[in-house]
Amino acid sequence: MREAVKALEGQGLVRSTPFAGVVAAPISLEDFSEVADVRLLLEPIGTALATQHLSPSDLGELSRLIEAMDAALAAGDAAAFAEGDRAFHELLFEHCPNRRLRELLTALRAASQRNTALFGRMPEHLTVSQAEHRVLLAALREGDEAAVEAAARAHRQAVTDRLRPVVAAEAEAGLGAQGGTTNG
Repeated sequence: MREAVKALEGQGLVRSTPFAGVVAAPISLEDFSEVADVRLLLEPIGTALATQHLSPSDLGELSRLIEAMDAALAAGDAAAFAEGDRAFHELLFEHCPNRRLRELLTALRAASQRNTALFGRMPEHLTVSQAEHRVLLAALREGDEAAVEAAARAHRQAVTDRLRPVVAAEAEAGLGAQGGTTNG
């Protein structure tokens, strides 16, 4: 347990205070921006590379995940939406044929996972994100790598643009993702 906490501290995800315990570290705008910038550079490429490696079954699973996110939206369940979003993007990353890029994408997504705690505070984000997922899925079904890359880039930029002011406000208040709705 101690080693796990030290690993989380090393990643800046928790703070340990002697005799007080461990708490989630606040999200800093600098950390958010650094991870978001790198994700914006790499995710569209990784998603485009995955295009030709998705089977009809994979495309069906992506569609099913979108339906599950729709159900989460209808139920007002931000945590379930975030879980569907995670699964949707991870399925795409798993099919990226470049192993090192795949590993980087997974690490970057993990580094920003706590940002999903903010989803519960911005329900409009979820609806818009769903529309972006549908555009991405349509491009994937067409097998058009350039359109997939453009859709993935637009989605990643829009997510960043929607989250940045919320993260900035949280960082300014010193709250980070504490007390928010978390996902898996």
